[in-house]
Amino acid sequence: MKRIKMIRFGTLTIFLIAMTIVSFMLLADMSTNNITVAMAALILLAVASGLFIPSVLLSWMVVLILAAGIFTLTIGYPLISNFTRIVVIAAYPILSFVTILGRHFIGDLGWIATNRANIEAYVEHYDPAVNFQTLHTASNTFSKSAEFIQKQNKLEVWIDVTAVQWSHHEQYKQFHASEYAEILSAIQTILKQDRLPGESIYYVDNATFLIISHTVSEANLMQLNNNVNDQLATIMVDGFKPQFKTATMHINEKNIDKYSSLDLAMNKLYRQMETDIIVEYMQKH
Repeated sequence: MKRIKMIRFGTLTIFLIAMTIVSFMLLADMSTNNITVAMAALILLAVASGLFIPSVLLSWMVVLILAAGIFTLTIGYPLISNFTRIVVIAAYPILSFVTILGRHFIGDLGWIATNRANIEAYVEHYDPAVNFQTLHTASNTFSKSAEFIQKQNKLEVWIDVTAVQWSHHEQYKQFHASEYAEILSAIQTILKQDRLPGESIYYVDNATFLIISHTVSEANLMQLNNNVNDQLATIMVDGFKPQFKTATMHINEKNIDKYSSLDLAMNKLYRQMETDIIVEYMQKH
């Protein structure tokens, strides 16, 4: 999330630099005095200073140039209008400040480009929005668990896969991006606090969380799911109360061949959640 905001600020800063340059050139053209060439020189000097001179040194330069400009343009016989004086005096400090901002954000974007491979590898395994591992890692965990169940036929071992999905989240996300992130964070907090330390929790996108439980008794699993559902029902952000769908499937040596991959298990969970919605609708009507 932080990197996304940084990219947005970087793009906005580049736009701001361009708009500032265009604005000062338009102001110079509107002036009664012909200062277009002088303004272009000031713009080049300000942009070059903002790009190549350290921020501390540039601050002193801005102060000195600003003082010299005010002194030069205010003493003696006024050859240019007051409006033109203000435009000329303000051009250098404003443009150099905006350029420093652009240098800062562009430098951060350059860091992202240089480390793109590392960032992509991290995002593949962790979702930055909720700081949970992603479907890629969940698939690996499920595959290892399935292989263990298939080999250990003398032991009574199993896994339970539980999906928690926020219903109709797409429409809400389009118009309430910040509140959407806040609700995801609330779900993350509940799952971290109310699930067993030995359970593995993942975020598989589309506002869907996945929990893989290893050899947890049916009674305990039911209690855990009920606790989570009760806590999810308390979430409310700016008067909006999200609705959730949940589904759980039990996988052991009897059905592991049928659900040998996480994709097969997820398809079953999605169908189960959709079926529950249809049943609930028919019961209400």
